[in-house]
Amino acid sequence: MRHVVARKATPAHPIEYLLLALSIALLVIAISTIIFNESSTSTISISIIAVASSLFLFHESFRIWILRRLFRTNRRLEDCISGDEWEAVTTERDGVPIHAHMKWEGDAAAPLVFFLHGWSSNSSRSHNRAKGIHGFHILAMDLRGHGHAPDDHEFTALKCAQDAVALLNSLPRERITNIAICGHSLGSFIALKLSSRMEGWWRSHLKCVVLESPMTNYNLILDEYLTGPSRIIKPLLYRWLQHALKKIHPEERFTEPEDIMVPRWGIPEVRTLVVQAADDSRLGVEHYNLLLEYLKVDHEAHILDDLRHSGDSEHKGRAQITQKFLEESLL
Repeated sequence: MRHVVARKATPAHPIEYLLLALSIALLVIAISTIIFNESSTSTISISIIAVASSLFLFHESFRIWILRRLFRTNRRLEDCISGDEWEAVTTERDGVPIHAHMKWEGDAAAPLVFFLHGWSSNSSRSHNRAKGIHGFHILAMDLRGHGHAPDDHEFTALKCAQDAVALLNSLPRERITNIAICGHSLGSFIALKLSSRMEGWWRSHLKCVVLESPMTNYNLILDEYLTGPSRIIKPLLYRWLQHALKKIHPEERFTEPEDIMVPRWGIPEVRTLVVQAADDSRLGVEHYNLLLEYLKVDHEAHILDDLRHSGDSEHKGRAQITQKFLEESLL
């Protein structure tokens, strides 16, 4: 039986409406002053101030509107893992609950395979991917704003990576020998950070990474928001994004576009398997090619003709390749 969580659409923040209303009001004042008052120094000054204030407030309203859509999830209905063989695993970081599901491979110590799903997905997709994987503990996490996890109006991949570290650190060490991280799409972007830039007791146990149709360059995702003439504001969007990321993560460096792409974002330092959908209608091949350009560790790369980016959470060919790779790397 599946557990279903209804999720309401995120309402606009009141400040968006306030700034937009003020900008319109000031613009009306400026136009009225010009039309109904005689030309004078004071009239011109009032008009200039009103127009400038209106443009500034409109800019702030538009900036908030854009950033709220970049930093929030939009999944409205989530179906998650449930069943007697799965154990709910919860912890928290900075007061925020972290939700995951664990299927133990017996009572003895064994390798762990940690699954990270993609955008607008959930742990049930990880469950499906794990159906062809045998002989390991399986851990499937719900990213913020997905599945059982709480919403976050300032969603970032780095927050999810930090949540994953807290989750891994909370697991019983005595039951885990080696560790593999398997990421799909956005989950791969998070896995890249975990496998190269994050620390915890689990790091010395991390032996391999599996990346399926990986996202490796967040700048390409941002480009999707800008099409046609709107590309003229691209430098402005990057400046807004850098400012927002710096406020959310003041301890991190986010000053250049390269900071949110491979290799600066992260590149695996352990054995790696890359499985790519031949016809990737969501990300294309740019992300895959960028990863292979910088991937220097021992690795395998497979392009599967019958694999799609989305919709193939169960795939026999991918499961066989992954099972063989995990056995070679973890056992």
